[in-house]
Amino acid sequence: MSLTELVTLVASAADLTPLLVLAALPPMQSGSLPATDRTARTSFGGLVVPGMESALHSRMVHLVEKGLEQRGIHVILGNYENDARAMKRYVDSLGWRPDVRALILASFQSRPSATTLARLRQIEDKLVLFDNPVEGIAAPCVMVDHEEGGQLAARHLHAKGHRRILFIGPPRGSLGADARERGFVDFFRRQGEAKGLRLVRGNYQRDKARDLTLANLRRGRRPFSAVFCVNGQSCVGALQAIHLL
Repeated sequence: MSLTELVTLVASAADLTPLLVLAALPPMQSGSLPATDRTARTSFGGLVVPGMESALHSRMVHLVEKGLEQRGIHVILGNYENDARAMKRYVDSLGWRPDVRALILASFQSRPSATTLARLRQIEDKLVLFDNPVEGIAAPCVMVDHEEGGQLAARHLHAKGHRRILFIGPPRGSLGADARERGFVDFFRRQGEAKGLRLVRGNYQRDKARDLTLANLRRGRRPFSAVFCVNGQSCVGALQAIHLL
């Protein structure tokens, strides 16, 4: 299995077509990931994700595992729960194992430390990044077009007649989530209707989103007709709040 095929597998697993952009593979990374047989040493692939509560990541894990195992490559899963130190441990432990032939690293919430960047550069010939290109790392990357996703969500709500919308956004500096916010707000700005948006800062957690939704839906004479959340857990919290009203 080539790294090109591996990147295509990751893109298919994400299941977000047409929002996926597949970065070009450097020529140096066109080698093969060998399948195994009874006489060969077992081959492994590392898959490191920031949290299994995400529907996107849990689906990707399932389909990447299935796709690699069909090729005789077993998957070692690392779930680093958005903890930069835990992510570094997985990079160190999996990236240097000779039997780990490829490492898929998903969704940094912030720029990796200088130490982690140095480690990634040393293993970039077997590295595939998902949803976050890293400056200075010459590895293939599968990207979600978050800004376009935000615009599509805004266009849908606008077509349904919603003009007063509560937007539960990300904390500052949240990479992909910032792009979703930018796409969403820019759409309404182009329509001349951005004044109807109320942007509040969440933290990706359902409890925070529930409290923000309750506080904002209970205030004022002109209620919001829609709530947009920047991630799945925030959506759950907003729905909990609506059921409590």
